[in-house]
Amino acid sequence: MGAIPRDTHRYRIGPNYAQLPPNRARSQVNGYAKDGPMRYEPSRAGAPYAPNSHGGPPAAVEGFGDPTGWRTAGEMVREAYRPHSEDDDWGQAGTQVRQVLDDAARERLVSDIAGHLKDGVSGSVLERACRASGRRRGFKDRLSAPRRRFGPPP
Repeated sequence: MGAIPRDTHRYRIGPNYAQLPPNRARSQVNGYAKDGPMRYEPSRAGAPYAPNSHGGPPAAVEGFGDPTGWRTAGEMVREAYRPHSEDDDWGQAGTQVRQVLDDAARERLVSDIAGHLKDGVSGSVLERACRASGRRRGFKDRLSAPRRRFGPPP
């Protein structure tokens, strides 16, 4: 009787198959696998950062040269988004509907939205959806159609 094929073995045991003592590597493995179902060992503290700036294996510069990537001039920071004066909630959506979609695509959009609004949506939600549909009268009327056709939701 032969050994279980490797893929069947991995499927049966789970994603952490390499942590079981018979499957472990003989030398240290420096990978980013952490947590998950069927965890055999206790979880290591900390997040798996890349590049290896927090205690991971060092880059082998002598064998492969300097790490590739892109360079930037100036300081890179993480901060909250600052709105632009032309940012609003309607501009891009309106441009999409008015200038990008053709008549058939607009009809499908209205039909999809109206289809979602007809089943189990309270009257107040339906009213807000019709109010939020913008300044285009035809769009608003077509969104109101499910309510007229099916009556107010319970």
